[in-house]
Amino acid sequence: MGLVFYDIETTIDPNEIIEFGAIVLDIDGFYEIESYSTLIYSDKVDERSFQYNGITQEMLEDAPTFGEVSDKIFQILNNRIWAGHNIIEFDNKYIFESFEKIHKPSPKYIGLIDTLPLLRNTFGRRTKDKRLKLSSLGNHFGLGQERHRALEDVKMTIDVLKNCSLTLFLEQHENYAKYKPEKADENSSIIRAIEEAMVRQKDVWISYNGGSIPIIPRKIQPLRWIERFYKIEAFCYNSHIKKFFSIPKIIDIRDDEWYLT
Repeated sequence: MGLVFYDIETTIDPNEIIEFGAIVLDIDGFYEIESYSTLIYSDKVDERSFQYNGITQEMLEDAPTFGEVSDKIFQILNNRIWAGHNIIEFDNKYIFESFEKIHKPSPKYIGLIDTLPLLRNTFGRRTKDKRLKLSSLGNHFGLGQERHRALEDVKMTIDVLKNCSLTLFLEQHENYAKYKPEKADENSSIIRAIEEAMVRQKDVWISYNGGSIPIIPRKIQPLRWIERFYKIEAFCYNSHIKKFFSIPKIIDIRDDEWYLT
C-alpha cells in the first residue's frame, strides 16, 4: 500500500496520454519510496498540445506505446491511494480510458485525494486565483512556473500541499498570525507602479526599508510576482543580482533617481 501522486499530459481532442509521471510516498512518513516517468507514443500531437506542454511529435518518435508501459503504470497505481491536482475530473478519466482501449484491466485505487477541491475548501481564500490552478499555487509559494510536464507537476503538487499544510498549521499559533505582514492594497500607487514596470519591462527607483542600504533609493527592474501583492523578484542594480522584495517594505517608488534630504 502507499500514497501515489501522479499526473499525465495528453494531446488535445482527441486526448491521448503522451506522458505519465508518479511519485509513491510512504503513507506515514511521506518520504519517497519510488518514482516513475515516461513519454508515451501518440501520433496526435498538434500545435495546441505543443503550446500547452511543450511535447513535440519528434520527442515521441522513439517513445513506448501505452500498451508497452501499461504493466508498470498498473504496478505504480494499483491498490494505492491516488492523489493529484484535478485528477477526478481529468487524469483518472484518461487512465481508465487508456486501459480500456488496450483491453486490459484498469488499476484500482483504495482512496482518492484530489488536491483541487481539498485546497478550495481549506486554503482557497488565501490566494488571488479562486480557481486554485497549480500554476497560481506554485507562484504563490515561490515554486516557479508550472511546466505542464508530468513528473515536474507531481513534485510541484507535493510541494504546494506541504506549503499549504504548513500555512494552515502555523496560522493556529498566535505569534504567526500576529507578525505575518499584511499584503498591500492591490489598488495602491506602489502596486500600480510595480505592475506597470513589469508590463513595460522598465526600471524604477525604490526606497526600501530593509537590506544593506535601508531607505536609500536604489534602482531595480521588477521581474515577476513571487506572492501577488506581497513579494516580487527584481534585478537589483546595486547588488547586480536578482533579489526578493516585500511590497509592504517599499516606502516610495519613482521613475527617476532622487536623493533623501
